[in-house]
Amino acid sequence: MKIEIRKLVLLSYLYMLIPIGLFFLGWLKPVIGILCMLFLSAGFIVFFWQDYKEDRESYYLSYLQIGICIAGIGLFVWLSGAGGFFVQTGDNQGRNAVFRDLIDYSWPVRYTEGNDMSLVYYFTHWLVPALGAKCLGLKTGWLTGNILLLLWDFAGIVLSALLIIHLTKAYKSVSKTVMVIGFIALWSGMNYVGHAFSTSLGFSSGPFNLSSNEGWLDYWRNGFDCSYLYRSNMDALSQVYNQTIIPWIAVPLFLENKKIKNMAFVGLCILPYAPIPFVGMFMIAVGYALSVGWKEWKHNKAEEFTFNHIFSFQNISAALTILPVFGSFFVMNTAVSENSSRILFVPLEAFDLARVMTLILFYMVEFGVYCILIYPRYKKCPLYWIVIISLIMIPNFRIGGGRDFCMNASLPALYMLMIFVLGYLFEIEFNENNKSTVIAACCVFTLAFASPVSDVMSDIQQIREVEKFPIVIDDFKTFSDKELEDSENFLVKDQEEKFFYKYLGRN
Repeated sequence: MKIEIRKLVLLSYLYMLIPIGLFFLGWLKPVIGILCMLFLSAGFIVFFWQDYKEDRESYYLSYLQIGICIAGIGLFVWLSGAGGFFVQTGDNQGRNAVFRDLIDYSWPVRYTEGNDMSLVYYFTHWLVPALGAKCLGLKTGWLTGNILLLLWDFAGIVLSALLIIHLTKAYKSVSKTVMVIGFIALWSGMNYVGHAFSTSLGFSSGPFNLSSNEGWLDYWRNGFDCSYLYRSNMDALSQVYNQTIIPWIAVPLFLENKKIKNMAFVGLCILPYAPIPFVGMFMIAVGYALSVGWKEWKHNKAEEFTFNHIFSFQNISAALTILPVFGSFFVMNTAVSENSSRILFVPLEAFDLARVMTLILFYMVEFGVYCILIYPRYKKCPLYWIVIISLIMIPNFRIGGGRDFCMNASLPALYMLMIFVLGYLFEIEFNENNKSTVIAACCVFTLAFASPVSDVMSDIQQIREVEKFPIVIDDFKTFSDKELEDSENFLVKDQEEKFFYKYLGRN
């Protein structure tokens, strides 16, 4: 099968832009929504016309490679619990209620016959399957919606995988294609190693068990939280799939086309789906733009880092539509606004020697060893250092409550690191000179991949214990009868007084 890059890029952007357009039409006043959709579409057309009109690059996949992609990604999505067809995690309690309300209620979702509040959440990922379920009828809406959601998740990860295969040239062999799919499904930090250290040092709150062991730092030190956590790909797709899949598409799109004139456009496409991962991607994009500017300034050039590139039409189109619309929508979220006064994860006085050592251990286990492994290939690559710096910084800050910023802002950088690792591994030739490096890499990734595999085994054990399949976490049903105090991350009251509904949103 021939995979044309411009068509792959087009489908990837349409996957991101169509739900944004649905939000514009469903939540904004008609004139504002249509204008926003037209302006953003015009920006994308200019971007695509400039960079991909003459692009004829392509690659080929054999039927075996296509089968591996479909089977591997299909298994990955199914095991994540998408649509409620395997085992769902606790975070799906609220997400199932959001999805059901998007199907059952007219848009914008307001509970006029219930608590008289409105739904406010990053629910853009659900809009296409929810609209499909609406169109196919309410009697089978929930089942239909979940089938469509499973297929929508699958399609997004297939696009991401095909982009990575292009970037890493994994189409050259079946084994490389298998590695791409395997890494997407199993990418993780070495949580078992971290848990072994934290248990021996008395840091961990629990013993080893048959699970991902991602919470190997779930404890408090000197009165402050110390539960730093970076998600594996399996955990991200299982817990926060609505915030995960779009960054997984945007990262390889960014690596495929790192031009300043397109950078804000692709970055802002993440915001409607995942405001916290958007911050992580923003850090990477700004860092890379500054590195380009510095390099051109040193060589007395201004080819890429100019006013016309920074403020290109496509960048402006995204900045004037996505940013004000979704920024004003998300700011209504009570959970964010009430916890916005605290920026640091813990205050500076909490940093005793033990916490510093804990952070260093966390860095090494979650990404440091990988960065050391690929250092020979990427030591002169600015993005390599930007990813490292961002992953060092992220655990020390917070947005909203808890450790959500640590877990979710890191998603773009961790995914980019995964792509770098694949690029490095595909260039290694097994011989006597690098035999030890290959063996070390095999050991490292065996330890890392044991974490998501154990997570799936834990799900199977849970099925056997409760004698129920599938296991669906769906007790909330709807937010129409919930109080604000119990659902502050999903509801807004007195919506008419908020900027979004006063000036932009439809009644």
